[in-house]
Amino acid sequence: MKTYTAYIQWNTKTHWYAGFIPGIPGAEAQGYSMAELEENLREVLAQCLKERKKSRQSARGRPRSPGFHQLDITV
Repeated sequence: MKTYTAYIQWNTKTHWYAGFIPGIPGAEAQGYSMAELEENLREVLAQCLKERKKSRQSARGRPRSPGFHQLDITV
């Protein structure tokens, strides 16, 4: 089991908690209470990780882009 860090803030206007997990695109949620926010983040994180795993499996063997890759070439 892996532990993820969530950043949480209280919205003074809406009176809701909002949180996100850095480094996991789409892993953000809100809740009326901390308990509700934690439950919502847990569900969203599970779905994000499932989708991430699925996309990695379908991308195997193909070059990934965009991004930078280091390639050492000896001449």
